[in-house]
Amino acid sequence: MTLRQLPPLPARRLPPRVEHRLAVELNATVVGRTDLTDAVMVLRVRPDEALPFAAGQYVSLGMMLDGRLVQRPYSPASSPAQRELELLVRHVRGGELTPHLWRLANGDRVRLGRAKGLFRLEDDDERQHLFVATGTGVAPMIAMIGELLQRPSQPKITLLHGVGHQRELAFADRIGAWQRFIRLMKAKQAQHPGNDLELLGPVNVFFNRLPYADDLPHWGVEDYWATPAEMVASNGGDCEDYSIAKYFALKELGVPIRRLRITYVKAASLNRAHMVLAYYPEPDAQPLILDNLSDEVKPASQRPDLTPVYSFNDEDLLIARAGERGFRAGSALQVRIWRGLLDKLEQELKY
Repeated sequence: MTLRQLPPLPARRLPPRVEHRLAVELNATVVGRTDLTDAVMVLRVRPDEALPFAAGQYVSLGMMLDGRLVQRPYSPASSPAQRELELLVRHVRGGELTPHLWRLANGDRVRLGRAKGLFRLEDDDERQHLFVATGTGVAPMIAMIGELLQRPSQPKITLLHGVGHQRELAFADRIGAWQRFIRLMKAKQAQHPGNDLELLGPVNVFFNRLPYADDLPHWGVEDYWATPAEMVASNGGDCEDYSIAKYFALKELGVPIRRLRITYVKAASLNRAHMVLAYYPEPDAQPLILDNLSDEVKPASQRPDLTPVYSFNDEDLLIARAGERGFRAGSALQVRIWRGLLDKLEQELKY
């Protein structure tokens, strides 16, 4: 028998999925987690570079396991304007990936894929929005609600979230925390009416518990003043947002406007501009300072690191003078960004 020469086999390429596994770049870092139960957690991941996505879309989250990339899709619950992604993860016992996700700690590296999906909000849609979800399926809806709260014309929003255990009501505290806190403080105020000082500490601490976030990575613009609802729903804000939220919370609790002043200062400890809320027991009294840098409400005399520049409330705008409260410089509506904030609040109150 004569053996004939067989033609050479064509070069065989690995399937794309396998090739992908051989050259995987871990491009994100775990920066925190909150365990809601022993089977559900909120995992916070920071990509090395900004990861564009629209509220409602999903990204793939993966780890290298036994030399190959194992990944699953997760919809971020965080705002697209935030640099960190919040992912709602359920521990599937015996699963290929989630038992390993459960062992992740701060600083561990993971892989995030680009955003995909068509589950998105429509632009300029002013209809009432009804969101219905079970379990971890609420995550993309949280991101959508956060986006809707940032729109100039905010529609009415209703969220129905069903879970097997109350502690799995992810982000429920975030969405309703402000309203529940105000109701609690109003009940306490009814028992001791007229005692403003008892409100200052709890209000200061409540909002200070929210994470600090600079405007550009959080909102996507250089300077943004959020309403209290926006700050709570997006889970973060900067010094202006803390001060504004405390101002409106105390105002809602019955503290007279004349005693409250949002105050722009120079902070020596930060070497930059800063904003705090000042409470004046009497018009010419030394104010008490509510500051996101400290949970303790202190007299201004104990904050030599702060130099007032100007202050305002719903009634007027004051320019600071050394050793004095300041002179009136007109209406606070002259502060354009404050006027825009009041417009947003008016839209929120319609619903």
